[in-house]
Amino acid sequence: MAKFLVILFFILHSLPICLAEESSSRTAVERLIYQFDSTPTRIIRALASPDNGRIAFVVQSETDMHVVEDGLEGNHYDYIFADSLIISPDSRHFAYMAFEEGKTFAVLDGVVQATFEGLGEKSLVFSPDSRRLAYVAQKADKWMVVENEKEGELFDSIVSFSLVFSPDSMHLAYVAREGSRQFIVIDGAARTDYGGVLPGSIVFSVDGRRIGHVAQMADGKLAVVANGVVGMRHDGIGAHSVMFSPDGRHIAYIAQVGGKMMVVVDGISGKLYDSIGASSLSFSPRGGRVGFIARSGDGSFAVVDDKEEKHYAAIVTNSLLFSPDGRRVAYVAQDDAGMQTVVLDGVEGKLYEGIGAGSVTFSPDSRRLAYVARIGEDAVAVVDREELSRHNGILDGSLKFSPDSKIFLYVSLIYSAPNERKWCIVTGEEKGTLYDVIVKPPIFTGPNRFQFLAMRENSIYLIKENMGDPEHGQGTVIALPGRIWPQS
Repeated sequence: MAKFLVILFFILHSLPICLAEESSSRTAVERLIYQFDSTPTRIIRALASPDNGRIAFVVQSETDMHVVEDGLEGNHYDYIFADSLIISPDSRHFAYMAFEEGKTFAVLDGVVQATFEGLGEKSLVFSPDSRRLAYVAQKADKWMVVENEKEGELFDSIVSFSLVFSPDSMHLAYVAREGSRQFIVIDGAARTDYGGVLPGSIVFSVDGRRIGHVAQMADGKLAVVANGVVGMRHDGIGAHSVMFSPDGRHIAYIAQVGGKMMVVVDGISGKLYDSIGASSLSFSPRGGRVGFIARSGDGSFAVVDDKEEKHYAAIVTNSLLFSPDGRRVAYVAQDDAGMQTVVLDGVEGKLYEGIGAGSVTFSPDSRRLAYVARIGEDAVAVVDREELSRHNGILDGSLKFSPDSKIFLYVSLIYSAPNERKWCIVTGEEKGTLYDVIVKPPIFTGPNRFQFLAMRENSIYLIKENMGDPEHGQGTVIALPGRIWPQS
């Protein structure tokens, strides 16, 4: 089953390009981003931008380390914290942490920021609007949050991975410790201290007006605190289950009561179940509906708007999905024989040996549904309940619809020879150019246009495809020059 759901690692392997068939209606404009020469180096991390238009590498040589951004080699440092490399949401900025001559510092777009005794592991974070960069830094024996080079208040410690920007980028929150006290800091102001704050539990509403987190009370119980108001106390609360509805009007989470679990919405307790899928709780996109996966006795089932649907032997926990308009619901269910089906609006589809839970997707107009299924040793895309051509594998999570919902694509694995894997983008039933590695699934940049980064032999390319481009004709690949790195 692992064969048809392939996870592509960003540590790129040297794996080619063949031209698309002449009858293709797809035009590819291929730009060389950069090309590696024979210099002995080791790529220890690679990261593609959200828009799939840029890429950066952390490179280690025999004596030092450096970052290559879009083919341009950056400054060399004694050490670069590879996992710290990030790209801003708007794809315009790169940042990472480095060490040189006993000091650590952040590097933003190639410019060294202030130096410190230490930096918080993986603490670099951009705001959603990409205008603010924050991280945790050490000064003497104290720690603080630095935001756009402005130093914050000093504390004994800052809880790892607790920095969170609000979706509107107006607020920054984190968890700090001072002595035995632990508290939430929002926009530099300390809030009420608690016995503890669950890591990863801070969450903002979309408009940034509400903030919630899980706090440990003096009696050892846990409670959700929303805008300073402490809610009901429970034996346990799923730290990552706390969420606001997209409209910001509702807050929900999964709570434990003794050996049972329930969903709490706006302070109202739901029915108790034996268990609830930790990552299954979700609001519909418009915020009016709530769904999750529960289990009681020997059966698993979806609960949508407090109504239990049909019981199954199992339901894939993270597969419950609302359509963009919030009117439709889909999830992956499994029978006693281990066969799986996609249930759409309560109607079961065909049984398969396996279904990629992360592949289930609605079209933007909510009218179409697609997913990846396994038939024997092959993978097949199922769109509107219709099976398409079989493939050696389909990259899980790569299946997506165009903005106008008319076109769909996915990344297919093809064995061009025994033990020789190639990848291509499939639109409908049409296979595109074969590559050794597709760095990241493509994204649509228009109704009939998409782009992605790919590799052949020792070169990285940015490919922009247009389906039926009248300017360049049909079935062509146009090569544009790029950079060669390292420069000779």
